[in-house]
Amino acid sequence: MKRLLGLTRLIAVLGVVSSLILSFLMFLFVAVRTFVLAKESLQHISEAKTGKNLLVASIEQADALLVATALLVIGFGLYSLFVGKIDSIPSFLEVKSFTDLKDKLVNVSVVALVVAFFSLVIEHLNDWGVLEVGAGIGAVVLAVSVYGFVNGKSKETEQELEKEQP
Repeated sequence: MKRLLGLTRLIAVLGVVSSLILSFLMFLFVAVRTFVLAKESLQHISEAKTGKNLLVASIEQADALLVATALLVIGFGLYSLFVGKIDSIPSFLEVKSFTDLKDKLVNVSVVALVVAFFSLVIEHLNDWGVLEVGAGIGAVVLAVSVYGFVNGKSKETEQELEKEQP
């Protein structure tokens, strides 16, 4: 029975595979979109709005890359947590706990929100609704920052408690 229960950790492989497939598809989308965008932009390179369109598209590409990267990190993290250590990944991608995985995802998500807001500002610079959207994203970033601060404090407390135990 113990062995059977131990094998259930392999259920996480479904999450690993799905995250890696979606990450691959996002990276592929960005690469294909880049070639299509380059072709379209070169055809209209002399038009005034081409530069603005390229800037917005570049920011959206960066956002898609961040999502692809987050999916990759989730795939690596789930594998590390449930299946086994991955020897060939950089140390900054190593995941030792579920909290590590959440922290990495939160950090990428905050950057993605900032990139999305930047894209929105450039696209709708003179629109009234940009401030409301900015306040909403700011509230999310503030909430995540508070979470990170509180989570960091709880980690410090855990480490202090571990040191005190004989």
